[in-house]
Order: sequence, then C-alpha cells, then structure tokens
Amino acid sequence: NEPERSNVPNMTDITFGVVGKDYVLMASDTTIARSIFKMKNNQNKIRTLDNHILMAWNGPVADSINFSDYIERNLELYRFRNHSSLSVHAGAYYIRNELATAIRSRSPYQVNILLGGVDKNGPALYFMDYLGSIMKVNTGIQGYAQHMTYSLMDKQWHEDMSLEEGIALIKDCIAEMKKRFLISFDDTTFQIVDKDGVRVLDNP
Repeated sequence: NEPERSNVPNMTDITFGVVGKDYVLMASDTTIARSIFKMKNNQNKIRTLDNHILMAWNGPVADSINFSDYIERNLELYRFRNHSSLSVHAGAYYIRNELATAIRSRSPYQVNILLGGVDKNGPALYFMDYLGSIMKVNTGIQGYAQHMTYSLMDKQWHEDMSLEEGIALIKDCIAEMKKRFLISFDDTTFQIVDKDGVRVLDNP
C-alpha cells in the first residue's frame, strides 16, 4: 500500500504577487518546515521560467521542486523546438493543464502557483491551486497569509502602481504576518520581472 498523503499543500509557505504599472513583483519566505520542525531557512521559492516569466510555488518541497523543474524544462524544450517563447497567458494555461492532468493520475502535484510575467500584452499575474483552477489577478497570495493580508492588498493596490509602491505594499503584508502569524519565518526574497527581464531585488 502507498503511504497516505496530505491532499492540501503546505499552507505555511508565504508567497505574494503584485501587478504594477509595467512590472510584476513577487516575494516569498525562505523557510522549509514540516509539522513543528524548521528544516531550512534559505530556500528560494521563486523560479525563473523564462526571461519574462516568474513562478512562485507553495507546497511540500518535493512536489514543488519536482513540478518546477518539470515546467522549466518543458518550457525550455518548447523554445528549442519552436525558436520562440510562450506568452505569459499561454504559459499559465500550460501549467494549469499540467496540474489538472496530474489530478487525474495516481500522484497529483500538491502545489499552488503564482505565475507572473511581462510580454507584449503587458504585465500579468495568474493564481493557480493544486486542483487546477486558474484566475488572472492583480494581486495574489498563497498560504496562510491569504487570511491576514488580502484586506491590505484590496485597500492599497491601485492601477499603475510604481515599483516603490509595490514594494511598500508587500512589506506591509510581511509586517502584518510577523505581527499576527503564530509561526515565524526568517527572510523574504523579492524578484521582479519587467521589460528588461527578471532580476532579484537586494534589500528592497
């Protein structure tokens, strides 16, 4: 018999996404924990899939890394075969289809996704869960942070946010989590994608 698996991803992972004027900003905690144990405090949970697409994951580390590797390599194979990259919209629905297909197999991926990118259609952010649902959003949150910080996102987000405003919004959400969340997390990584590509923001 196969061991019993949880059917809900690890909600203690914290990932944020914000669509700005000409960018998508993502941030994630760096802690890997299981039950009451903290096992790692320097895990990057944001994956660069292309020079214009970022994917932040939330879930058990094995499923999350395996799925991220699988998606990254398949998008690279697509570029190799077709000499072009998928748009953000096409990439999001490809990933959504892979999650939905896995649901019908014996081993679904227990992974929630925030996918953001910038292409000729402008910045875009997609929210996906482990059940294969998808929605295009202006702000996205995965994990228990959803219960504590969506109100801040709703109140403070507006169209054409500058990068400084986007960083300030996510920092407000992180401060709220540190004040109200029972479980502590060590650090947060910020990454941005815009017309110049993907880059990490050091000490934003």
